[in-house]
Amino acid sequence: MNRPLLCSLWLTFSLLSPLTAHAEIAVLLHGLLGNSRSWEQSGAVDALAQLGWERAGRVRAGGPSGVLHAKPHHAPRGNRRLYLADIPSLIPLEQQSALLEQITITLSNNHPGEPIYLIGHSAGGVVSRMTAVNNKISHLQGVITIASPHLGSPYANLADDLASLPFPLRMAARLIAHKKYRLLRSSRPMIKALMVAEPGTLLHWLNQQPHPKLHYVSIIRRQPPSRANEALVPFWSQDMNNIPALQHRSQSISTYAPHRITAEDGFLLGQTLNELITRVE
Repeated sequence: MNRPLLCSLWLTFSLLSPLTAHAEIAVLLHGLLGNSRSWEQSGAVDALAQLGWERAGRVRAGGPSGVLHAKPHHAPRGNRRLYLADIPSLIPLEQQSALLEQITITLSNNHPGEPIYLIGHSAGGVVSRMTAVNNKISHLQGVITIASPHLGSPYANLADDLASLPFPLRMAARLIAHKKYRLLRSSRPMIKALMVAEPGTLLHWLNQQPHPKLHYVSIIRRQPPSRANEALVPFWSQDMNNIPALQHRSQSISTYAPHRITAEDGFLLGQTLNELITRVE
């Protein structure tokens, strides 16, 4: 083979190879009363970028194609890409899961054959796991949850009790906390889904379902013993190993931090994702 032809083939391969480069996809989902900007405002997205995970856009269900994709100003150059999902956080968990499934299937179609990781904070972690259990996403590799109430939260039980006050007491609650109480009442279906897992609850049903063979990682918020009762989600509820269908299948990472997303979560997620990718490879 002559040199000009070799050079031509090399140039052609060099131009085409970036288009066919292997990529990994991570989808970030916010928690209750949050949105995709919760990840950005906390500094977590910037921390992830330092570990090679670049913004690939903001996604939400809707539009003619089924998913609206707001692309970043600068297209990612690397092969590790972050999509920030926006889903209404006060609708029932089953509806949130259906929307996340719609978003993720579209991303999977746009990145055929590429591994996908679902990452959810708080209630978003339960939504991510529910989506994985439905098992309709091609090449889903893992689910990572942060401070998620997989076995429910006593605060959800309390909130449901408050939202269910009989008429005279309900009027008093409206007078004392008008907007907040209306919000509490309107979000009852979602709150009930996060009540402590007992027979008859959504979480009890979900936790009995077969879970696909994936990488599961539980990032657990722990509190000092003196403040354990103040935690929005008890540490035992955050560990997916305590789910009957997932015993001994989740990697657990303990952190001492507030319930909200933090910049440290970004560094921890980046390290965890990079380690999972290395294992898959």
